[in-house]
Amino acid sequence: MQIKHLQLNTALLRDKESIANYLSEQEIDVACLQEIVYPIGGTNELEKLVTAKGYNYAGGTHFNYLPKSETLGVAIVSKYPIVDIVRTIWNSPDYTPKNIDANSFLGDE
Repeated sequence: MQIKHLQLNTALLRDKESIANYLSEQEIDVACLQEIVYPIGGTNELEKLVTAKGYNYAGGTHFNYLPKSETLGVAIVSKYPIVDIVRTIWNSPDYTPKNIDANSFLGDE
């Protein structure tokens, strides 16, 4: 059995529909995606798009970037059931996503 895998940093690819279409058109079996961006407290459009194409989706949040009101995270997208995941977030004392403001190390853009 062969599995077609993709590792992709999506930070520069803000067109979520193009990402979902690429996964489907290229018949990617499993994708590990980084830097998925969506509004804090809002809908993750990428999750909606890939699940509509029949993929399974498991995501996690790295941090909330307050100056732009954005959540940044990661995800596994798979044609196969996702049976186990481990998420470790090291950047806050209680292992929750860190809130980054204008005074944080990233600064205000």
